[in-house]
Amino acid sequence: MTTTGDTPMRQPLRVAAAQIEPLADAGTTAGLAVADLDDARLWHQRDSQRMVVDRAAPAPVVVVP
Repeated sequence: MTTTGDTPMRQPLRVAAAQIEPLADAGTTAGLAVADLDDARLWHQRDSQRMVVDRAAPAPVVVVP
């Protein structure tokens, strides 16, 4: 058996690669969507924490001359 050309060992690998590529693309799209959701959740958490800190801040001191 030679190592060049379409040997019986390599042919199934090419078929498997052709089947995996669309799945990888779909996985990338799904992964990006999940990353966007995570980013949105982190932004919301950060904004919520900022509001809590703003509410907890003491009122400014007013000096009347």
